[in-house]
Amino acid sequence: MVLCNLFGVLSTVAQRRFCLQVKEGYHESLNLYLLSPLSPGERKSAVTQAARRPLTPWENDQEKVIGPLTQEVRSKRLTLERAIDHHRNWAAKAKNSQNRDSLLQEICGLEDELPELLSIPRLLADDITPECLAVLME
Repeated sequence: MVLCNLFGVLSTVAQRRFCLQVKEGYHESLNLYLLSPLSPGERKSAVTQAARRPLTPWENDQEKVIGPLTQEVRSKRLTLERAIDHHRNWAAKAKNSQNRDSLLQEICGLEDELPELLSIPRLLADDITPECLAVLME
């Protein structure tokens, strides 16, 4: 169980730093999917907590650094999406095609300005339902 957890931590650290070329043009990352099925009371949580201890501070630091930036990007994106919606309403109500075309060009320009949403990097997930795991992995 200890080795399984330590291999998981090492695999997490090696992600995106190394990859395996299986054959020409085909690469695989060094991810491991591990499972330690043991009976209750076998101290799984304590071992897992000890093994993941080096990763937890990094996750916390990333949240402190990227957290405010994600909020700023989310706010800017929502504002631009609202502006795009208003322009679409005006374009739908436009009386002539010239006004509609200019509004559509403005919409395209605003859509080009939309920032990509940021997410705080997360390395670890535990005690999670399959539905929540799909959302987390997205």
